[in-house]
Amino acid sequence: MTEPVIYKVTVPAGETPYLMTRELGSLKQLLRRADLLSIQVQSIAKSTRSEVYNANLPIDEVVFDELRSSDERWTTDRTGYNFGFFLNDAAIPEDNEKYLTKVTFREKNGCVSHARWEITTTDPYSTTAEAIEEAAPRRRVEVRTNPTAPCAVIDGVPHPISVEVAPFVQALVEADGHLVTLASHGLRSRDLDRLPPAVNALIDRGTGKGCYISREKLWLS
Repeated sequence: MTEPVIYKVTVPAGETPYLMTRELGSLKQLLRRADLLSIQVQSIAKSTRSEVYNANLPIDEVVFDELRSSDERWTTDRTGYNFGFFLNDAAIPEDNEKYLTKVTFREKNGCVSHARWEITTTDPYSTTAEAIEEAAPRRRVEVRTNPTAPCAVIDGVPHPISVEVAPFVQALVEADGHLVTLASHGLRSRDLDRLPPAVNALIDRGTGKGCYISREKLWLS
């Protein structure tokens, strides 16, 4: 079973975090307001395993039908996010604590998906490594499009790929779970069969002639 992606955020005392993600629906397309029945946010203190917060979020205020790529708070990539909200202070009430915050998206078609954050709260005088922990998730896959020796780097290990296929693999990585068609890059399924096994294992075949790399495979949790 694939482990869920958990975004890690450190919040200094007195600050209210703005949590963001790019959320896909059940059809692997960008989740939109019209798709949703409800959005619930829950927060659990890890030290006590007890729930400290549970509330519903207003769909029209936190889901954006167009990706927001110019927001300076989004540093993960240049594509942008479509879900963002200020977490209520009641969800992270104590300093020097870790909280698991889970957002549950319930679609009108009955499908349910989740986004998760591990939030570390610090006091104003904290100098621990946790206080400077990266807020954004880390990508475990990148593509180096060197014209003479392109490769896909997975967990730090380079895997040579052809010049013809490199742009397609790069597009899959940047799409962050969205479908990318082979035809848009002048390729056929047989071109993927010649990829190194580790690269081929990343790619999932979607509906029609589209492919995608799931976010669970792209990001380190």
